Amino acid sequence: MSLTSTILWPVNHREVRALYSVSEVCRILSPGMTSRKVHYWLHTGLLGAPVRREVRGQATLLSFEQLLKVSVLQRLRDDLEFSLQHVREALAWLLEQLVDEEWIDLQFFRAERSRIGVVDRTGIAYVIGGQEIFLETLPEELTEFVRAARHQWETGLVHVRGFDLIVSDVDVMGGSPVIIGTRIETSFLAHVARETEFEDLAAMFEHVPRDALNQALEFERIAA
Repeated sequence: MSLTSTILWPVNHREVRALYSVSEVCRILSPGMTSRKVHYWLHTGLLGAPVRREVRGQATLLSFEQLLKVSVLQRLRDDLEFSLQHVREALAWLLEQLVDEEWIDLQFFRAERSRIGVVDRTGIAYVIGGQEIFLETLPEELTEFVRAARHQWETGLVHVRGFDLIVSDVDVMGGSPVIIGTRIETSFLAHVARETEFEDLAAMFEHVPRDALNQALEFERIAA
């Protein structure tokens, strides 16, 4: 089991949750995520208070909910290029909705001046934190992204970008990245591979597809 993840229970609607150090969050969301970004978002209040703040050499610990929030922020900032300065209020609202037990299947879109718009169940469109607006068509990209993030919240699964066979499962090995469908940590495979030829590694884990082993080793190489 990863030394950077420990078990916490029970929280919310799942029986087992995980705690993540900032470094583990960065590993799961690599490439592109840095401890500087996570600490900044913690400092500015976007993620809420950590489960445990860094003190006396003990690492800051975040919840699965906060891991998911970091993932959402990463996508909105890096991929969709929303300005943190201009949409701070909208981001806070969106993140609260995302992990709300009473989730409503809303639709989201990019409004003017890098704002986030939403269409509610009645079909009314408005800017989050702002006024109602008229909308003729609704782009799907942002809605699909938010729904995918909600699915991660409901299932406890965060797929590692660029590695379709690697996943962080809140109920498996404390959320440490594993080969999907197994309890085999990528960090453990990388440790074994340092002293073992790949063919020997494949023989040791003969039930695991070779492409999954290769992905695990490549992920650890990039995340290191």
